[in-house]
Amino acid sequence: MSVACPIPSVVSMENAEKRVATVGRPAGYGSASRSGTKGTAMNRTTTGLTLCALSAAFNVDGVISLGESDPPPAFVGILSALLGLGTLAGVLLALRGRRGGVPLAIGTRLASAAVLGVPTYFIGAPAWVYVTVGVGMVLGLTGIAALWSAREARAAA
Repeated sequence: MSVACPIPSVVSMENAEKRVATVGRPAGYGSASRSGTKGTAMNRTTTGLTLCALSAAFNVDGVISLGESDPPPAFVGILSALLGLGTLAGVLLALRGRRGGVPLAIGTRLASAAVLGVPTYFIGAPAWVYVTVGVGMVLGLTGIAALWSAREARAAA
C-alpha cells in the first residue's frame, strides 16, 4: 500500500513565496504587492479625510469673529461656515464610498485657503485669527496632499 505525500517533491522558491503571501486571504484577493498598495492608498485616504475634517473645524473662526467689536463683513463668516460644512459633507460622502466626496472635500479646502485664508494675512485681524487660519490651512493642504497621493497610488495599482 502506498501513501501519497502531501508535499510536492520539488517546490520552487517563487511558488513558496506566493503561497506564504496569500495564506488566510480569500481566493482572488490579489498578490501581496498589489494589496499593499491598496492598503497604503486607503490609509492615505483616511488620513487625508481626517485632516480635511480637522481643517474644517478651524473654519469656526469666521463665525466666532462676527461677535467681536470690530467684526469682518457678515458674508466672510457665513462663507467660512458654508465651506466648513461643505468639507464635512464631502468627508462623510467619501467615507460612505461616494465618488464625489473626495473632490468636494478637496475643492472646499482649496476655496477656503484661497478665498478666506490668504486674504486674512493682508487685513488687520487679531492674533488668534492668524493662528487658527494658519493651522487650518496647514491641515487642509496636508490633507489634500494625502488625498492626492492616495489617488496616484490607486492609479498606479
